[in-house]
Amino acid sequence: EGNTRLDYLYALSDQRELLLEWYDFDPEEEILQIGADYGAMTGLYRNAVRSVTVLDQEEKALKTVQLRYPDAGNITCVKASLAEFREKMAGEGRKYKYVIIAGTPKGAWEEQIPQARELLKENGMLIVAAANALGMKYWAGSRREEYEISKKRLIELLCGGSAGEGCLRFYYPMPDYRTPITIYSDEYLPKKGDLTRVTPAYDYPPYHMMNMGEGFDAVCEDGLFDLYANSYLVFWSWDLEQLERNEKIFIKYNKTRREAYQIRTCNCQKRKPDPASGDERSKAAVQPNERYVEKAALCLEGMGHIWSFQEKYQRLSKLHKNIKMVEPDCQKDRNAVLFPYLKGATWAEQAGQEISRGKLPLEALKAAMERLDDQDKSSQSRFVRTGEFMEIFGEGIEEADLTVLEKDTASPAS
Repeated sequence: EGNTRLDYLYALSDQRELLLEWYDFDPEEEILQIGADYGAMTGLYRNAVRSVTVLDQEEKALKTVQLRYPDAGNITCVKASLAEFREKMAGEGRKYKYVIIAGTPKGAWEEQIPQARELLKENGMLIVAAANALGMKYWAGSRREEYEISKKRLIELLCGGSAGEGCLRFYYPMPDYRTPITIYSDEYLPKKGDLTRVTPAYDYPPYHMMNMGEGFDAVCEDGLFDLYANSYLVFWSWDLEQLERNEKIFIKYNKTRREAYQIRTCNCQKRKPDPASGDERSKAAVQPNERYVEKAALCLEGMGHIWSFQEKYQRLSKLHKNIKMVEPDCQKDRNAVLFPYLKGATWAEQAGQEISRGKLPLEALKAAMERLDDQDKSSQSRFVRTGEFMEIFGEGIEEADLTVLEKDTASPAS
């Protein structure tokens, strides 16, 4: 509260880690972090793999990392340029499984990316996060970054000027790669209306030079979102199999709730199983290319919330006669629950289509209300004003409204 500068937020906010918190690193491998970035991502890396090497040319930047993680025995700080470090590692014959540039690069992308690629193992992964030079927020007046880059230029540099040199996969963190809330991919892009809601973007200008919601709607409708996304997160490897192992195609975070309710929701697309992995999912097992949904707790305090989905499913299934609940598949070893991915138009989408055609969707709303009100009436009881109800819903409710509620009935679960 006392230091409202953006660079303090970017250095210290644990929201920075959401950029790659969802990614499954191999715990037996090593990461080369290019650019200390005040240690904003280092804590995530050191908990994900065997060891982390932090490379930076500034002594002060490396000192910050050491101050933040004083007892971390698996973090090594190296003061050198990327070119100097690459030459040294070439002499030692040492390479890394993961090389990551997820902050402001210490030089032009034209120099950083080719040098970073040379430090990869044969089956290694180069991970780059960068601001998009054509990002919608810049057209609206946000301050530009020094090393922004377009998608076309990123592809040219990563693939060495040839689309056949290596394999890559793009993700699109929103509102940007520093404070992501949702992360899209080419396999799951936003639709019209997905980006028009209020967005907690800390570097947007106080007065926009354009309506960003309308701008994103236009590019989403025309299939051009990937060119105007605010930033990129891209994975590059010589080995296509390394890219295919990751099944997550859309990630959404609820990080501002209490810790007991902080979760990550991922839409996933099943890849061809690795026979050596023995990966078999019980009720949620799906065929290759089919989708499923994973909800996982972000901390241990959230375990109870994730495991409660099974009880909620059972209670709601008993109450409703016509509505079919989606059955959860609890994965207690992963602190997650899996659901099948449902396809179709929601009532909200149907109502929206009718409204856009100038029609009042009374029949659709009536059908929705009738279907929701299908509970066994004998299970209902009179509404009681509890402490839990007031804590969650009480703010702003007038006493007269509460009096009306107390004359109504309530369901044991909803």
